[in-house]
Amino acid sequence: MKNEIKNYLKEQKHRYVSGDSLKHQFNLNTIKLQKIIHELRVEGEPIISGGNLGYRYSTDKQEIMKTYLSLKNRAMSILSASNGLLTSMERIDNV
Repeated sequence: MKNEIKNYLKEQKHRYVSGDSLKHQFNLNTIKLQKIIHELRVEGEPIISGGNLGYRYSTDKQEIMKTYLSLKNRAMSILSASNGLLTSMERIDNV
């Protein structure tokens, strides 16, 4: 399934494909689609996301960098939230 999605995105050239379209075409739910996109990126496939536009296979370094920075910012935000939870546990122990 993963290779089929990668190849499909490659075939679309410079066109974004919505998540809903991919879910319908490959009979996936949102979580499974996101997992597959994540796995492809981990494997080094340049799948970019364009906000509400969907996903696209890109060969443009600037576009790839934009998605990279967006993912990095999301990861940092999640890390901050997890650190906040640790802080809350320390306060609970001190009560």
